[in-house]
Amino acid sequence: MTIWFFVGIALVIWVTWDLFAGHTYLWAPISRAENPWGYWATLGIWSLIAASCFFVG
Repeated sequence: MTIWFFVGIALVIWVTWDLFAGHTYLWAPISRAENPWGYWATLGIWSLIAASCFFVG
C-alpha cells in the first residue's frame, strides 16, 4: 500500500463527514442549504480525487 491509499481513505472519510454535516470547503465554506449546486459540485470533485487515489501507483 502506498501513501495514496491512505490519502484516498482520508478523503472518503472527509466526503462522508461532509454529507452528514451539510457543508464543505473548497476555497470557502459551502453550505448545502445556501448553495446546493456548489455543494454537490465540490463533493463530486472531492469524490473524484478520492477515487483517483486508489488507482495511483
